[in-house]
Amino acid sequence: MRWAHSIQGETMQSTDIISTEGQQLGTSRDRAPEVLTIADAAAILHCSKAHVQNILAGKVKCVPPLPFVSLGRRKLIRRESLLRWLEKAEGEW
Repeated sequence: MRWAHSIQGETMQSTDIISTEGQQLGTSRDRAPEVLTIADAAAILHCSKAHVQNILAGKVKCVPPLPFVSLGRRKLIRRESLLRWLEKAEGEW
């Protein structure tokens, strides 16, 4: 089932990715940001930020750790790393 929703005059489809700040990240690799926050990754994966943090720390059984870049306390995930991680995890499940 597909849906469309309008935010500030822009029509979005069910396949569109929305950041936690409400801005449309897009459906294609060209439109999504190169670096994602934990909140952005959680929105893409449809899970909580705490669960993403546990995945980053390698605390989720049977799930490979997700690569990230640490900037002080902030953890950033490269979009390409997330996509590769999804493909790898999908093959293992």
